[in-house]
Amino acid sequence: MSKPRLGQSAYRMFGEAAGSSPDSNMAQLLGSLALTFISVGMLLGGFLLSQLDASGMRPSPPTQEVSIPWPSPTIFLPTITPLPSPTLSPIPPQPATEPAAETGVPPTIAPSVSPTSPYASPTPRPYTCGPPLDWIVYYVQQGDTLYSLAQRCDVSIEAIRWANCLPANENTIYAGQALFLPRPPPTRTYTPAPLPTLTPTETPTPTHTPTPVPT
Repeated sequence: MSKPRLGQSAYRMFGEAAGSSPDSNMAQLLGSLALTFISVGMLLGGFLLSQLDASGMRPSPPTQEVSIPWPSPTIFLPTITPLPSPTLSPIPPQPATEPAAETGVPPTIAPSVSPTSPYASPTPRPYTCGPPLDWIVYYVQQGDTLYSLAQRCDVSIEAIRWANCLPANENTIYAGQALFLPRPPPTRTYTPAPLPTLTPTETPTPTHTPTPVPT
């Protein structure tokens, strides 16, 4: 058995309502029209949904964020009970003391303390090797040795080693090496002593004494 269409049912309801009162006819007519619009809307909505499902563009139902209110914690502050203020008892007056009699002992004079420097004296550093201020640079010549240089400059070999920061047992030097040496003493030139000048002495000549002739 087929279902009656919407138009036929509305027409049947309208025809049946023709023999009733005007108010009931109007109410039935309005109800029929409302049912007709609802049915048409449902058909159109189903058609549109089927088209959207076919094209994959059906909108997803909107999501609504729900915020759950959390209860705020209640802070309980401790009640501070004020302490009673202390009661001060009066201090009894002290009896007056008589000053002691002065004696003949002289007052003790505290020794005076001389101020000291807050800074400690610096610790002297160990003396390092190096030449004296009056030494000069000498370039080693072929055939020079530490011994010959010490003899020439009238110093010890240890003094030459210390001035040039050489090891204690170092005896090897090479030509062209720069060494600090004292200034050589000036060369002594021999000046002959002047000879004494001889003053000639005159020899007295004998005088001729005539011999007396006997008579």
